[in-house]
Amino acid sequence: MKQRKMGSLDWPVSALGFGAMRLPGRRFNRLVPDQAKSSAIIRSGIDQGINYVDTAYVYPGSERAVGEALKDGYRERVHLVTKLPVFLTRKSEDFDKYLATSLERLQTHYLDAYLLLEQLADVYRRRMAVPCTACRYCMPCPYGVNIPQNFAIWNNVSMNDKGWQSGRIKRSYRKLARTPAKVNLEKPNGSAAVCTKCRACVPKCPQEIDIPNELVKCEAALR
Repeated sequence: MKQRKMGSLDWPVSALGFGAMRLPGRRFNRLVPDQAKSSAIIRSGIDQGINYVDTAYVYPGSERAVGEALKDGYRERVHLVTKLPVFLTRKSEDFDKYLATSLERLQTHYLDAYLLLEQLADVYRRRMAVPCTACRYCMPCPYGVNIPQNFAIWNNVSMNDKGWQSGRIKRSYRKLARTPAKVNLEKPNGSAAVCTKCRACVPKCPQEIDIPNELVKCEAALR
């Protein structure tokens, strides 16, 4: 693998880097990375000489998937970069909050660079149905609603303007449990229809999403 100097930094970086915005998704929810496939691709790239891995706080599931993939000595072999969601940052404390979350997801105590993500943010935000980043702080739901999965499916439909693909994505929503009797509390599989509006999730959400009310909208959009 050829290497080049990265701008003004004294880094020898591979001519090809690995961008982790779109990792292989699970069969019925493309916004949730398939960990086995993601790890295999990332590690294969590193084994062939890639030493620059790029992700971001807002890439659904990406930071956690990258963190898992970089275990077993792979972290030390790369320059790891993620991005601050500038469009979500309102006060100075937010910088520390988002950085700490990224480090926890990536399972590392340092980054090689921390970039500012702002370009195209407004376009992305307008197309999202709900600003959920799949951090999973809202989980577990006491009634078995898989909140991040519901929102991921809704966002996937909202951001996909091809009718036949939207229909396929909606079918994955209909596979979720729609009654309490079918909910698996150990492996939450509940749809938005199961939400009781108990609001236990609301204070846990770093995005300050009114989760119960958004789940009502999610159910209306996807049922």
